[in-house]
Amino acid sequence: MRLIGALLFVLSVFLFLLCFSNGQAGLTSQAERIWLAPAFPFPGKPGLDEILKLFTDDDGWKNARRHINVFQIYTHSIHSLPDDELRSIFQYLERHHIDLALEYGMLSSDSNCGIGVEGFQPAKMPTLIATKIKRLGGELKYVAMDEPVFYARYYNGARACHWSIDEIAQSAASNVTQFKTVFPNVMVGQIEPVSAMIGRDWRADLSDWFRSYRAVTGMPVAFFHFDMVWRGPFIETTRQAVGLLRSQNIPFGVIFNSIGDVKSDQEWSDSATANIKIYFSAQLPRPFDVIVQSWHPNPTRVLPETDPQALTYLVNYYFAYTKR
Repeated sequence: MRLIGALLFVLSVFLFLLCFSNGQAGLTSQAERIWLAPAFPFPGKPGLDEILKLFTDDDGWKNARRHINVFQIYTHSIHSLPDDELRSIFQYLERHHIDLALEYGMLSSDSNCGIGVEGFQPAKMPTLIATKIKRLGGELKYVAMDEPVFYARYYNGARACHWSIDEIAQSAASNVTQFKTVFPNVMVGQIEPVSAMIGRDWRADLSDWFRSYRAVTGMPVAFFHFDMVWRGPFIETTRQAVGLLRSQNIPFGVIFNSIGDVKSDQEWSDSATANIKIYFSAQLPRPFDVIVQSWHPNPTRVLPETDPQALTYLVNYYFAYTKR
């Protein structure tokens, strides 16, 4: 009887551990943060009304919305959308438990460089933006810095800065402080096109950047999103960069979108779905952040999610494909 009792005890412990491990595996597979980031045109431009349907059509994306954790908006939208429209957006996101993110050029331009360059904004802009979001009832959870290392160090176009890593970190820090003053708990991460960072040692630069950013802000980079160069040799670069991020305990994400020169919604959808297949066929690590984003005119539709040429369709496609 003692032997039987002992066996039953061992069996019960085994079953408990099995159930626990399965539960943990399930939690791990569901731990991704899903970001939706449609291209917001300026008021009066084609496409804005279509995007605003997201906040009035509950049925059009009810399945995709269940997956989405974060909705990302842009600086120009905070500037240009009417207060009532922004207030409605913030209320909708809060009602559906979706966090608000802002993509923002965190560097300050000066008389020597950065004016008109992506990744740069006027020095006092974060306070204006954050205060407006707060006033209209929004709660800013994430800020994604718009490619600070690339545009301050690697970019070679007009008004290029070619700053040192420490100069980039110092410029970013003053703007991060402005956001943190209004939203103390905001998490600040970054976007970078790592595969396009050529001509310098990007591994050393990113390592130095993570160190310098933490030294001047007192906090680590909260997340790192890859702006994928889908036509380039991104696979090995991405694999190496993920290794670097893991050594720094920085969660990484991938922007799933199309190649850049599509001319129709069908081309955009075909390219974006193909890129999901290419990424996972290369056996690259599954990202923690999955960002479904477009900053181009296509796709012109975000709804309904059942339309293969609509942006929200790609959210459902991602889950259908990766769970095969």
